[in-house]
Amino acid sequence: DVIHLSPGERYDVIMRMNNPGRWIAHDHIEHHTSNNGKAPGGSVLVIEYEGIKTDDWYVWKDKAYDADFYYSESMTKGPGIHDVPEHEGRFPELRR
Repeated sequence: DVIHLSPGERYDVIMRMNNPGRWIAHDHIEHHTSNNGKAPGGSVLVIEYEGIKTDDWYVWKDKAYDADFYYSESMTKGPGIHDVPEHEGRFPELRR
C-alpha cells in the first residue's frame, strides 16, 4: 500500500507484521532512493524480523542496531535537547 505525503506532512502508521522476512519502505521518487543514481543510498527504511537469515548480498548485514538512531529512546525522555552519539559523525560499530 502507498500513503501519499505532501511536503511538511507526517503520518504515524501502525501495521500488523506477521510474515517474517525483510521489508522495505520508501518513497516512489527514484532520486530519493539512491545516492546520486547509485545504490545503496537515499531515503529507504528496511524493517527486519529478528532471527531471519542474513544474506551475504545484504548491504546492512553487519550493521549494529541502535535503538536511538531514529530517536525512539529520546522520545521517551520528554521535551528538550538530548545527545545522540550516533549523530556525532563517527562510524557506527560493525556488529550484529
